[in-house]
Amino acid sequence: MSDLRLGVRLAIGGGRTSKTGVARLVLSTIGIGLAVAVLLVGASAGPMFSARSERQYAQVESPERIPGVDPMYSRSASTAFRGRSINGTFLHATGPRSPLAPGLDRVPGDGEIVVSESLAELLAGPDAELLRPRFPQRIIGTIGREGVTDAGTLTFYAGDGTLDRSTAQAIYAYGARGTDPMPATLAVLIAIGTVVLLVPVFVFVATSARVAGAERDRRLAALRLVGAGARQARRIAAAESLAGAVTGLAFGIGLFLLFRSAVGNIELLGVNPYPGDVAPPWPLVLLIVLAVPALAMATAQIALRRTIIEPLGVVRRGRPVRRRLWWRLVPIVLGPVLLLSQGNVSRDFDSSVVAIVAGATLLLFGIPALLPWLLERAVARVHGGRPPFQLAVRRLQLDSGTPARVVGGVAVVLAGAIALQTVLAAQTAKYTRIALPDYLTADTVNSLAELQIEGDIADEVVARVSAVPGVASVVTSRSATAQTERGDAFTMSIVDCAALTKYLSIPRCTDGDVFRFSDRARFAGQTVTMIARDYAGDDLPTGDRWTLPAEIRRVDYAGGLANFAGELLATPGAVRGVRIPSPRAQAAVQLDLTRPDVLEGVRNAVAPFGWRVSVYTTSYQFLPDSLQLFLTIQGALLGGALFTLLLAGVSMLVLALEQMRERRRPLAALAATGVPTGTLARSLLWQNMIPVLVGVVVAVATGLGLAALVFQLIGDPFTVDWPTVGLYSGIAAVLVVLVTVLTLPTLRSATRLAALRSE
Repeated sequence: MSDLRLGVRLAIGGGRTSKTGVARLVLSTIGIGLAVAVLLVGASAGPMFSARSERQYAQVESPERIPGVDPMYSRSASTAFRGRSINGTFLHATGPRSPLAPGLDRVPGDGEIVVSESLAELLAGPDAELLRPRFPQRIIGTIGREGVTDAGTLTFYAGDGTLDRSTAQAIYAYGARGTDPMPATLAVLIAIGTVVLLVPVFVFVATSARVAGAERDRRLAALRLVGAGARQARRIAAAESLAGAVTGLAFGIGLFLLFRSAVGNIELLGVNPYPGDVAPPWPLVLLIVLAVPALAMATAQIALRRTIIEPLGVVRRGRPVRRRLWWRLVPIVLGPVLLLSQGNVSRDFDSSVVAIVAGATLLLFGIPALLPWLLERAVARVHGGRPPFQLAVRRLQLDSGTPARVVGGVAVVLAGAIALQTVLAAQTAKYTRIALPDYLTADTVNSLAELQIEGDIADEVVARVSAVPGVASVVTSRSATAQTERGDAFTMSIVDCAALTKYLSIPRCTDGDVFRFSDRARFAGQTVTMIARDYAGDDLPTGDRWTLPAEIRRVDYAGGLANFAGELLATPGAVRGVRIPSPRAQAAVQLDLTRPDVLEGVRNAVAPFGWRVSVYTTSYQFLPDSLQLFLTIQGALLGGALFTLLLAGVSMLVLALEQMRERRRPLAALAATGVPTGTLARSLLWQNMIPVLVGVVVAVATGLGLAALVFQLIGDPFTVDWPTVGLYSGIAAVLVVLVTVLTLPTLRSATRLAALRSE
């Protein structure tokens, strides 16, 4: 215990002055603390998503009849405000025993609404004047946490006494169990992304534990001089590392708690969790608390394996030993072998998850293992050049291990980010091709809004929307379903000649004409009956009978704003006087985006119609659930990669500052002999840039290799996103420049003559 106490005292006050000991401890604390905070956030991901899923499934509506329960009529509705989605539900309770939605004290009555806390804050904020017209109901309260998926979710429950079984879903209970299976491609991305984000953290912990290694060795030599044994010196070294690890743990836990308190106001991994959701399980917390000090102490002991700490000084075992390559290749070989052994996991991911995680982890851990050997070989035969370059190369020739460790974390993050973005870019293109319809062009996709209209209110809706400043045009089409005498059903669109002439290659159009898209005119001359079904799927009373003309001309769709659905196109004159049950309509609205808030104006214009009119933008309407989930995962992984890259830069800065502090005497000696400070600064830049260049080469090769292996796992062809490779490589170069600039004040301080003083 006395050795441990002495090691802690040296960690806090060791060195020539207590200030240097404190500075060394602070640097180690920052590096380890940031890593611990990331680990705690990562450990909280499981409980966070589990709590979120529980709230989601508690809100699921069950249409199965339950004896003794009065049905609740429910109709979902959605809008958006300044890019934020607002989803809600209109309710109508048919009796006192109707089910109650989670988070509600009672069912809102006609003209009443209950909103989430975030929506209440938005309605009370500075933009309320533009948003409030969509919620004319009286706000009677806020939804409880159990009824709101995320802290930032904008949602509401509104009462509407007009709902019935023909316009809404009859539900008898809330809540569901189980989860929908996640696509294997997304599961692989999450597994690889988790490895990419967490492996660098352990590299940072190990690297931060070796801060001030040379100064520590000198202190241990002094202890040997006053009688300490070799084993005792190693115990003292372990205690010094333990002190930095413990203070880093405390700092990291503090950062995590600070982050946790503010998490409801920021987006984390694609969601806005409640602070209570960000709670890592105690077994994982205990594992982190034990693993971080253990890793720090093990790293310190490994660093001493080729150092003889004797009473008269520190002796490295001979000249720098040429590093062996064979064991450094083991993880780089085993990782791909494990990944390749899984084949295509698109059908069975669960049985392969351990091998996938282990393979990716080994491959990424191979980067910091291989970098010292590569850097040593890269600078071994370099000679000549300008003085700054020669100084940097000579320094790297004498000690290539420390610079390699400094950039090891950056290289790991860079490789992971390149691999992730390469896969994500290919998947984005794949999902986008699936999601976007052919009739949308690049010119119209961002300026198009589409209205879905229920009931015979299309003319009134179009009139209100057309009056909104910034609306360029509105193309309306009504939809109808007809059934032949043989029972064959088909759909058609009812569109006026002006729209047909504009968007279809029709040489002439007269009100009363009927057109077809198919090559075969199978309904020409037949008498059909107009039919429809209500919201519950039951047949409504049929409409009038209608005889189609004997001639139905074929037309081709030329693209544009309107989405004309069905097999036939009929002009209004062709069906004039024919009663169509449950009329529905669609309207494509062309917006002038130079006008501020034109889309918000359209949403406000249709707000009085409630759930009967829905407004969609292209990106919102046509994204399937799988794409929305993919985009959430993509944002989470890229955000995490950028944060980890920032963490790598901070770690690199911490270690660079410590290296400057350790080398202050040699730098001061060079300055005293006439070497300009500018030469030393450029030498420092080269000393940082050369390892990073080697690291970038290794990271790009490893990242593309990992991406190729992921493509093999998910069964997609391998493609390289070269702009992303260039972007992340450029970010690494910028990090080097920033770190060098931030170390210049320390360089100026180190080159003063006072740094040559010794005690």
